[in-house]
Amino acid sequence: MFALWRFVTEYRLEVHLEVRLGCFQAGRLADLVQLLARSSVLITDLRPNRSHYHLGLGEPSAEITFRVRDMRHRLQVFQALDRMRFEYRICT
Repeated sequence: MFALWRFVTEYRLEVHLEVRLGCFQAGRLADLVQLLARSSVLITDLRPNRSHYHLGLGEPSAEITFRVRDMRHRLQVFQALDRMRFEYRICT
């Protein structure tokens, strides 16, 4: 139990993003989750939103909440998202 507690408390900062997934790019949600897994984040919530896409009103998106170790780790994740050309907005 102690090891699990230590692992969870190592991830101190919570980040909440809204990420656009693109209209014509199949598998973009899977790409996002894989990128975050490779970046060693702790995903705590993921809510895909395709309602506007089905109505023809815009792109699918996802709201995702994850935890990182520190500000440096957070910056590394943002740089990885930029390299994969994800459009995202930081939510408060």
